[in-house]
Amino acid sequence: MNKSFLVVGAMALFGWAACSKSSSTPDPITPTTETLELTQPSYFPPLVYDLKSNPLTYDGFQLGRSLFYDGLLSRNGTIACGTCHQQAVAFTHHGHDLSHGIDDKIGM
Repeated sequence: MNKSFLVVGAMALFGWAACSKSSSTPDPITPTTETLELTQPSYFPPLVYDLKSNPLTYDGFQLGRSLFYDGLLSRNGTIACGTCHQQAVAFTHHGHDLSHGIDDKIGM
């Protein structure tokens, strides 16, 4: 009986501690406005996208990189864009005309 009371009491204490409000509120994350300059090779066609309306920022670049390599965004949560579009081969799926997607479906 004493062990049961002790276990239930400990669980109640831990539950109360886990659910109690913290006295300090964490500071919200403030995105930086540090912009990046796009250097475009002379042999590239001109940009169509107007970067003035949505400038490149360091935080935006890091977010894009994280999303590109995150497999959780795929239909079944296993394949990231970077799985097939490899940086070492100019973001192509080297040796394939089309990428092999989920369930090994070509181009999906």
